[in-house]
Amino acid sequence: MATRRSDFPNQINNSLVFPGVFRGALDVRATAITFEMGIERVAAAVARSAMETGVARIQRDPEAIARDTRAFLYEGELGSL
Repeated sequence: MATRRSDFPNQINNSLVFPGVFRGALDVRATAITFEMGIERVAAAVARSAMETGVARIQRDPEAIARDTRAFLYEGELGSL
């Protein structure tokens, strides 16, 4: 589990994602940054890169990871808000 909280040793800094999200938004001249822009392909891209660079301990289909991420966020945690 990772968190954005700086008082935990497993912090993932949001600034690591910003360059890719904003570059994509700027390239298509998006008028807003939506929630979906931040989640649908980020998890899959990170998993794909980990597998390609040899640091992944298991192999998984990146599309399945994207699907699982959407399901978790829309039906799990966010569904209870």
